Amino acid sequence: MNGATYRDIAIAIYGAARIDTDPWKTSPLRDAVIAFAEAGLALIDGGYLHLLRHRRRT
Repeated sequence: MNGATYRDIAIAIYGAARIDTDPWKTSPLRDAVIAFAEAGLALIDGGYLHLLRHRRRT
């Protein structure tokens, strides 16, 4: 939300040395970071409420 690219986020999470080992466009870390970002945005958009709901067993 602050303008960071997926690559910037990946470097913050995994470190620059690990990101530079594979081509970025085909890196599995790229896919993981995109999934993290999408999941985080979903939580921000109200998805956290699903975590708070408690299903009772009958």
